Amino acid sequence: MTKRFGIALFSVASHLTAGITILVLSLVSTDTMPAPHRVLAFTFDERVVQLPRDIELPPQVRPRTTNAPNAGASAVPVTAPAAPVIAPRDIQPETPLNVATADARSSAGVHVVESGGGIIEGVGVAELPPPVTPIRLHSGIVAPRKIHDVTPIYPATARTLRLEGMVILEAVIGVDGRVESARVLRSLPLLDEAALGAVRQWRFAPARLNNEVVPVVMTVTINFSLH
Repeated sequence: MTKRFGIALFSVASHLTAGITILVLSLVSTDTMPAPHRVLAFTFDERVVQLPRDIELPPQVRPRTTNAPNAGASAVPVTAPAAPVIAPRDIQPETPLNVATADARSSAGVHVVESGGGIIEGVGVAELPPPVTPIRLHSGIVAPRKIHDVTPIYPATARTLRLEGMVILEAVIGVDGRVESARVLRSLPLLDEAALGAVRQWRFAPARLNNEVVPVVMTVTINFSLH
């Protein structure tokens, strides 16, 4: 107990001595204390900016008044860039066309289109018939009959080589009996052009189906022989 009391007394004496020493040193010291930090303050410049006197402002547009041509009409204020609000005297009101006349023109072949309150006239558009697709010969078709024949010219090179054989073509016969197109189905290289040139000049009495002329596709065979 006596030992603990001595330690406590020593501690109190030590702290007291340290405090007195710090106090004395602060009183004896001649150095100035540093100034504390100051919070920044924002200020506004309330001065008024004045424009130079040599700057000219654009002139202000003053409204002007126009008098209506009709008697008793009040003056209407109109600004300078505004468009006129009164129609000129020389413009006449529109008159609609006679509907009966339009119907008559429509029946006469003129295409008439109604739009809003008026009628627009235009050239009528004729509908073209759909193209007729050639059909192949069958038992119900009267086959075309050749009425103009052209013999193929035997090529000199094929004659020299004594080349013979058969060229098979597919030809399209139109409703007028002419050969519209032809192509080679079975080829002999030196004789194909001679066969095509001859067949394209043939003429036929056109084929008929139900007593009406029709285009047909038919096979043509041409024999080349030196005998």
